[in-house]
Amino acid sequence: IKNMAGFQLLILGCIMAYIQGAAIDISTCGTTKTCFGLPAGCDQSGNCNAVATWAATATGNKIAFELSAKTSGSINYYVAFGILEPGQSGMGNAIVIDCIGTGSQPVVSYSYNRGQTNQAVTGTPGLTVTSTEYANGEIRCFVERDQVVSSNATNFLDLSAGKSYKPLLAHGSASGGKKSYHLNNRAVASSATD
Repeated sequence: IKNMAGFQLLILGCIMAYIQGAAIDISTCGTTKTCFGLPAGCDQSGNCNAVATWAATATGNKIAFELSAKTSGSINYYVAFGILEPGQSGMGNAIVIDCIGTGSQPVVSYSYNRGQTNQAVTGTPGLTVTSTEYANGEIRCFVERDQVVSSNATNFLDLSAGKSYKPLLAHGSASGGKKSYHLNNRAVASSATD
């Protein structure tokens, strides 16, 4: 009976860890994955209001992205990660992966920045959602994207090895499944990264 009680506590602990979700691990930033967070440098301090990480998958033909933002408990929130076309600055021309709180689970979609405007993209070609959640006051989305996505309508950018782009990150409130303006909750990397 003593062992049974210990076993029950172990099972209960595993269930609680599953229910609460796991925060994005930023301890391997710069070694096994690349990270970009807000405020600047938070991936070293571990205190990010929003963070995106990315790394090639084991098969090498996809990139795994993790997006997370603190929400203050609201499900009406979003975090968005953009990939800026070479030679662009500011919001520029960028394909954006959106993680938007709309109800019981966050929803993943694409949008596209053209200058200072952001427009939704129909469908999610080349994108596989592995999980989404609200946990511990955060919204989180985990997705994999094909390195090369064919589309006549949108420039999804070739993310093959050796290509460098500037990452963008924004977060803010959402309403009706649509992002609100991010105000100052945004950043553009100062230099390109793989």
